[in-house]
Amino acid sequence: MGSPDSDDADGSSSAEGGDGEPVLQPYQELMPKVRQSDGFIVSWSREAIVKQLLTETKLAKEFYDVDPMSREEAENIAFDVEHRILSLRLKFISGPLIRELVNNVLLGRAKDKP
Repeated sequence: MGSPDSDDADGSSSAEGGDGEPVLQPYQELMPKVRQSDGFIVSWSREAIVKQLLTETKLAKEFYDVDPMSREEAENIAFDVEHRILSLRLKFISGPLIRELVNNVLLGRAKDKP
C-alpha cells in the first residue's frame, strides 16, 4: 500500500492503518494555515478566493464594462491555486503569497481568455 506521506490521485494524503488499509487525512489538515496581513492565523478556505475573485470582477464590470467572472470560473481558479499550494507542502502561507499564486493562474489563463 502507500507510504505514510504518499499522495493519492485526489490530492489527499494517506497512511496505512493497523489493518494495512489506507487512512485518509481530512483535506483541511493538509492545507497550510493562512497568515493574514493583519497578523491573524486562520484556516485555509478555497471559498475566500472564490468570493474575492467574484467581488473584484464585478468592479471590473462597473468601471471597465468587462463581463464579470462566473462562479464556475472562480471555483476552477481557486481549485488550481489550492493544488499548487498543496504541492508546496507548507505549514503556513501568507495572504500576499496566495494573491500572487492567484495572479499567476490568471496570467496563465489569459492566453485562453484574454
